[in-house]
Amino acid sequence: MKKILTVLFTCLLVIFSASAISAGSDHIIIGKDGEGIIDAYEESRLEDDLDHIRDDYGIDIYFIFDASISDVQQYAINFIYDVHNSENTVVLCMNDEYYDIEALGPQQDLIYANSSDLFNTFYNAVSTSSGIEEYYKKVVRIVNSEAYTSSVDTVSGTPAFVDLADLLSSSEESDITSRLNELYNKYGIKVVAVTTNTLHGMTPQDYADDFYDYNGYPNDGVLFLLSMEDRDWYVSTRGKGARNITEFGVDLIADEMMSSLKKGDYYGAFKKYASKTDYLLGSAAKGKVVDGYTEPQKESESEFGAGNIGIGVGIGAIISFITTLIFKGQLKSVHKERYARNYVVDGSFYLNGYADQFINRSVSRSPRPKNDDSGSHSGGGTSYHTSSSGISHGGHGGKF
Repeated sequence: MKKILTVLFTCLLVIFSASAISAGSDHIIIGKDGEGIIDAYEESRLEDDLDHIRDDYGIDIYFIFDASISDVQQYAINFIYDVHNSENTVVLCMNDEYYDIEALGPQQDLIYANSSDLFNTFYNAVSTSSGIEEYYKKVVRIVNSEAYTSSVDTVSGTPAFVDLADLLSSSEESDITSRLNELYNKYGIKVVAVTTNTLHGMTPQDYADDFYDYNGYPNDGVLFLLSMEDRDWYVSTRGKGARNITEFGVDLIADEMMSSLKKGDYYGAFKKYASKTDYLLGSAAKGKVVDGYTEPQKESESEFGAGNIGIGVGIGAIISFITTLIFKGQLKSVHKERYARNYVVDGSFYLNGYADQFINRSVSRSPRPKNDDSGSHSGGGTSYHTSSSGISHGGHGGKF
């Protein structure tokens, strides 16, 4: 009997542990009554961002919606004590009528003081997914305003080119600065390049994001980071910069610069950065954001422009019209017959049966190729993440 009880107790312990792990691994928890309020793609994207926030900033943020919860406050309290593994933990718990926000950690009082604003940020959003995103971004801003100190290097005056690694001569630096400032004047999007010898223990993503955010650069921008410490590059985009330069666009910039970077021609690499960014922003300004797996052909590279195509079509139409008139003039003995029976020879047609046959249509679809390490391009817009200051950034990076 004792043996049976031991086995049962062990099984229950395993089941309970698995449930606790499942609850702790998902930051967005929606009950059966809430199915469909957020699609699977958006939920996956938000979960990835929340994982990044936990791993990089030590903040676990949860959203729970379940109409079957009778006491949201008690449920939230029990939940947050069960999952509190990070320095700061915040949960927004809701049913159909009530909500409650609970917090644990050094910034608990700061969260409680801003709980109404946090809920209103969620409630006033245009959709559930954007509400969740705005809610957790605000949590990051609130917590990190007191708890987080960035190790990123600081500069004054929002310069377009910052050569902390001293890779360029003064004349080269001046030229690159001029090229990047010209892009800001043309498109209203700040284009920045930064070199450094150390990331101060930060990831390339966090260094690039923080450099842009904490040094007071404008909302719309793109920053190229070159770190000599471990030969990292990273492109961080923000605002209109993120909308106009997609993941595919970032790859195009990197591809353009890579040969020069590998040869140590850093001046040449940054000239290519300015040129390719000019092309991407210029295309977006004309309503054609460069994205996908085929780069649109530049107008200057096209063999025939739109004007030439129009002229060709017009000439073809004139030639066709003249040819038709010539052949029509040769057919004066021909006239239109009004009745089909006059075309049929008596006794020549006999229908002895019929059958309807359905021809099945087969449609073949091939999946889009996935990005790998062999130089293929990513596509499909911009993937956003949240920086330490609670701001959305796009971009990605690699090694050179």
